[in-house]
Amino acid sequence: MENVLSYTATSEVSSFHIDANAKNDISNIKIVGAEESLAQIICKISHEMLVRSPREGDLHTRTMVLFDLLGNYRWDAKVVLVLAAFATSYGEFWLIMQLYPINPLAASVAMLKQLPNDLRMLKPRFKALSSLVKTMLDVTKCIIKFEGLPLKHVKLDDGSMAIAKSYIYIAAYWVTRSALACSSQITDLKAMKPEQVCSNSTAIAAWQLSSLVYRLSGIYTRLSRQVDLCHQQIETKLYQKLLNLFQEVHANNQEVLGMLLALRNDLPLKDTSAQAKVCLN
Repeated sequence: MENVLSYTATSEVSSFHIDANAKNDISNIKIVGAEESLAQIICKISHEMLVRSPREGDLHTRTMVLFDLLGNYRWDAKVVLVLAAFATSYGEFWLIMQLYPINPLAASVAMLKQLPNDLRMLKPRFKALSSLVKTMLDVTKCIIKFEGLPLKHVKLDDGSMAIAKSYIYIAAYWVTRSALACSSQITDLKAMKPEQVCSNSTAIAAWQLSSLVYRLSGIYTRLSRQVDLCHQQIETKLYQKLLNLFQEVHANNQEVLGMLLALRNDLPLKDTSAQAKVCLN
């Protein structure tokens, strides 16, 4: 998902870099309570994202519909699944737009889809779209970082947890709403007539995307600051807990090993005979 969103429109997001830790966190997200395959749920979300609301532009209603659909998933999984569904249409659109000047097949597909030929007037809109996608990824990785904290072993102060959770809910809402806004804009671009390229609607669309970038950037700043504070608090408490553990007498070493090996992974060991991950017990 992240590769698709990061590598599309590379001319607009050329400085984007995926750090290794965030990439590992994203790839290891567990889907909890799912009866459907990952492909099925992404397909469902994609369908909802491409369906227009009965009231034009009612992004809030459509956002809440997606949250109802994703009710059984963790907050980091919710936003990752939404972005994965968005990436399917976003990636297809950009692949065609980038290849059609040099690839006959892409040119034929672009003609069938009636995509705009002259992209120069749409550059501000594409730049705003790419900036919004990058900001959505940044916020999503911040949500993943919080959900990956070892909260089973160390409890945060009630105030810190409450603030962080409230920021997580707001961030997840606006990432989802932004993904819907981007999907709507891509749909509009596919249906755009030549005379509409130079109209005021293009400038308005770019402004709408830029306003979402501004809002999400503010959310990211507050959320990342709070997640860093939570991380520092956990590091301090974990260090003190380890000191106390090594000073105590234990009937077995399970608790100590759990602190050392299983902070982020409940299955830190591997049974080589069965090639399966196992817990410490």
